[in-house]
Amino acid sequence: MLNSAPELIDRIQRLTERLTELLSDKNQNAISDILENVDRTTKVLADRAPELADAIGDARIAAREAGVAAQKWGEVANTTNGILQEDAKPAMANLNRAIASVQSAADNLDKVLGDARPGVQNFSKSTLPEANRLIRDLRDLTQSLKGVSERVEQGGIGGTLGPQKLPDYNPRKQK
Repeated sequence: MLNSAPELIDRIQRLTERLTELLSDKNQNAISDILENVDRTTKVLADRAPELADAIGDARIAAREAGVAAQKWGEVANTTNGILQEDAKPAMANLNRAIASVQSAADNLDKVLGDARPGVQNFSKSTLPEANRLIRDLRDLTQSLKGVSERVEQGGIGGTLGPQKLPDYNPRKQK
């Protein structure tokens, strides 16, 4: 025991140093603040205990009602599933027939367009260019007719038959 006494004293000394650090003024103030906060929180909880009890009771009721609502939604889902399986089958059959009819119409339209393709190509390759030339010719004709119309307005019918006659030169009139 005497041999281990110095080691024991060293350990007791370290323990006292740590206790001194733990119980320093700064740590004691911090512990005091913590205890005060715990005390205030406890008082607030004690003051609000009836409200907390009411809130817990409301939460229980809400949880119970949520369970009832979930059960009713399950029943609705089952009913909807039954309706879909029984009542939706004829509707799905009608829908499938309608889709087949639309597909058939689309196939027929493809055939008609295929048959009309040569005529459409001929129309776009020959008829449309000819129509464009005709339109250009009609524009030129319109311009010519407009020019004739303007000459008739300015010089009467004689203005359209020939060039305008220049006035005779008279040297006496100039001065």
